[in-house]
Formats: sequence, structure tokens, C-alpha cells
Amino acid sequence: MDEESNTILEAVYAQLTADGNLDSLDQKRLEIIRTSTSWGNCDVYLYKMDHGIKVLLKTINRHPFLIKKFFWNGLLRREAKMMKVVQKRVPGHSAKCLAMPSSGIMVQEFLSGYKRLYSTKHYTKRTYPPMRLFYQIKDYVDLLHENGIVHGDLRKANVMVDANWHFRIVDWTTGMERQQKGIWHFFHAWLFHVLKAADNIAVQKMGLYYYSDNFPELKKLAWYMRLGNWYRHYIYRGCIKRVRKWIGGEGEKRCKK
Repeated sequence: MDEESNTILEAVYAQLTADGNLDSLDQKRLEIIRTSTSWGNCDVYLYKMDHGIKVLLKTINRHPFLIKKFFWNGLLRREAKMMKVVQKRVPGHSAKCLAMPSSGIMVQEFLSGYKRLYSTKHYTKRTYPPMRLFYQIKDYVDLLHENGIVHGDLRKANVMVDANWHFRIVDWTTGMERQQKGIWHFFHAWLFHVLKAADNIAVQKMGLYYYSDNFPELKKLAWYMRLGNWYRHYIYRGCIKRVRKWIGGEGEKRCKK
């Protein structure tokens, strides 16, 4: 962004820092992109500023106080830190964190023209993501690992692609750096190994999802990976469906107030 754009952004940051919420912004320029369906995710807004500048605002300010205080505030700060680490060490295929002006709001780069990878029902065989995309993602993930970074939650929903199949990886909440020192070094090293393995398996699974006959056979999952898959499919998704059913249409109405 140019100097004039940065000045505009700084003005927005100042407003958010002073008020700690979105009410200080021009509501006509604020558009809900994703409404949180539970305490486990955030509200995401598109904010349209002057001179055609657009940014994403990821916020937890409508969550209950205790959830914000003891859970999400730390996670948002951690995600902002990881996005800046990735941008510094391995730039090019990750969304950028522009700033975190308050404990409950993070300002992110808006990826114009990018959409999340869809499930197979949204594609025909001719419009499937090309096989080279998944090899490119694998190369980038390998580069992240070589630079001491893991993502920890790679899946279709966290991969954004444009019309030419350039990709960006988003949602770094579970990301972490490799640490060499500290009292928790051995636990940290083990966790890094687990998330690294999860990244590698996730890339293979994405490729196999679209091209099951063309990718190498998926290795047998470790017991903790199988447990994670079981939890995700039979516990987590069921709970999320119940929460969405309970919320109904009220979540979006609440966020637009």
C-alpha cells in the first residue's frame, strides 16, 4: 500500500484502539462476511475505506466476556504474531496481518478475487482445481517446516484460491514456531512434530479428495490422528450443527445491530 493508504489505515486503527469495537466505524461501509456460529470462531467483516481500500476485520467483541478474556484474546494475538512471522520468513502464500489495534480485533489483508476451495459438488471434472495446485501447496508447506513453522489446521476451508489457482493460506490460530529452549521444550518439540505430521497428511488428503487415483497412497494415520478425525466427524461437527440450529438466523441479526 502507498503512503496515502497507510494514513487512512492508521486513522481506522486509531478509532478501533480508542473504542475497542466496530461501532466507531461507518456502518454503511461495514459488511458481514462470516458470522460466528459458536464461541469457537470469530465474526469477520469487510470494511470498505476511501480510495478503494478494503480490509478484513476479525473480531470477538460480541463473545461473552469470560470467553474473550481467558480464551480468544490470547488466540487472536497469537494468530497475529504467527501471520507476521510467516510473512517475514516465508512470504508469498499467506494472508497478511496488517495490525491488531485492540485486544478483540485484528485487521487483515483482504484477498480480492480469492475464494475458499469448494467441495466436489461445486465443481465439474473440467473445473476441478488442477493437480499442480496441491503439489505447490505441498512445496510451500515443506518450506514452512524447513523454516520452523507449522500451520496445524490445513484444510479446504483454510486455502484461498483465485481464478488462476494462485493460493493463500489463512487462519493461523493453530500455527506455531519451533522453539529450541525453555522449560517446555520437549513438550513443544513433540507438539511441533505432531502438527508437522498433520500438515503433511492434510495436504495429501486435499489432493486425494479431488484426485484419488493420482496421488500416492495415504499412509496409515497415527492413533492420535485417527482420534482427531473421529472427534471432528462424530463430536465436533455434531455440536456445531446443534449450535447453528439453536442460533438459527439470530446470529447474523445480532452482528448487524
